[in-house]
Amino acid sequence: MMKNKFKGIVSTVLTAVIACSLAGCVGTKVGQGDGRDGDGNLHISIGGTPTEKTEENAKTYDLFMKNKADFEAANPGVIVDADNWSFDLKNYMTKAEAGDLPTMYHTSPTEVNNIVENGYAADITELVKKYGYDKMLNDEKYGKLYMRDGKYYGLIKDGTLYDMGIAYNVDLFRQAGLLDENGVPKFPQTWEELAETAKIIKEKTGKAGFAIATKNNQGGWHFMNIMWSYGADFMEQDKNGKWKATFASEEGVKALQYIKDLKWKYNVLQDELLADIQVGGRMLSTGDAAMIITQRSMLDTYAEKFGLKANNVAMSKMPAGPAGRFAQVGANVYMFSGTEEQNEMCFKWLDMLGQGPNVTDATKEQWAKNYEIKAGKGHIVGVRGANLWINDERVKAEMEAMEPYRTVEDKFFADYVNGEGVEYKFEPERCVQQLYAALDNAIQTVLLDENADCKDVLEKTQADFQVNFLDKEV
Repeated sequence: MMKNKFKGIVSTVLTAVIACSLAGCVGTKVGQGDGRDGDGNLHISIGGTPTEKTEENAKTYDLFMKNKADFEAANPGVIVDADNWSFDLKNYMTKAEAGDLPTMYHTSPTEVNNIVENGYAADITELVKKYGYDKMLNDEKYGKLYMRDGKYYGLIKDGTLYDMGIAYNVDLFRQAGLLDENGVPKFPQTWEELAETAKIIKEKTGKAGFAIATKNNQGGWHFMNIMWSYGADFMEQDKNGKWKATFASEEGVKALQYIKDLKWKYNVLQDELLADIQVGGRMLSTGDAAMIITQRSMLDTYAEKFGLKANNVAMSKMPAGPAGRFAQVGANVYMFSGTEEQNEMCFKWLDMLGQGPNVTDATKEQWAKNYEIKAGKGHIVGVRGANLWINDERVKAEMEAMEPYRTVEDKFFADYVNGEGVEYKFEPERCVQQLYAALDNAIQTVLLDENADCKDVLEKTQADFQVNFLDKEV
């Protein structure tokens, strides 16, 4: 078990505990307390929910308040509290030690190991079985995101499950003469084809053929998919349990050379080379870039932030490299910190919201409300993307609830949804965010320096990552 790296923050923790006591908090550490207030009411708090109404969140806030009222009416003696805290490593351990975590909150899958190993995640296996999730979840494909040692510690947050793919600006493909007879972009089938397609678009439209992320750990995150397709892997564990970095292989170097060639051989990238995923999303939305690596759910963010038009975007599965076609899968994961009684109420809450495995008239109504809101915001409605459920009845019912609010045609997303020939992979076991940051630096180096040697760059990156992070793993 990993040692707790944060438990030395004693004074901060004590301050938080005192503040919680003075406020009459009912938050608990896992397995402690009963979650009840002085009147005997059982409280559950839902992380990442608005505590006050603003112009921007009006519909979301109103929906939460209606759901809260409905739930409390159906479950007398239970109070649902909004908690606008979202997972942040800067204050997570302080809140965890103080027993001030929301009963249910969501986090990145990269944090699940630490939360479980430090003892701040409730084992929800029995509740999963009681509510039928174990028979309806696609555990074979996605279980690694929320299961450890055969036990359930989390659930996928609705709408956040992703398989990586390529998104396309349809209009730029039209201008470049790269639509097929059905008006769908001619999706490149290999990374080399993507580079050639990007070159054609740059020559015919003057716009970036391909925009990539290079900073904020997001460059490494996306680059991982390309490295897999070239046959690279990232780390391995020896017989003594020691982790060794392995990505500075011949295959890894070829993948980095591909990134370098996008700039210095093909000249198809965006001018703003130090960029995060928001830059690519903005450029795709405004017609300044033809292709980006992304997941379907991010298109909704780009619709709201940058005006991406649902009728001007398509998605395909990842192109293939010399070793095959690979795509990373991930999601935000709901974690639970309450008592068994509190956690069960959270399961009932999810059921009411239509995020559980069971289909009722109430869940159909909830789905319809959610899709109406999404369509009103210009989101991609009509495409499920990654499919968490193996229950055909549930999938069919949700698609039927979605249909009246459809904003896109199936043909623009069919290749992505089908995903034929794709091998889906998860993030590496250890130091993932640090790995992404290291790969960011490697990408930046070869894009900013035409004379940079990819082998030297990747070997130095691997050595630094090993010494600074993997060697310090306990």
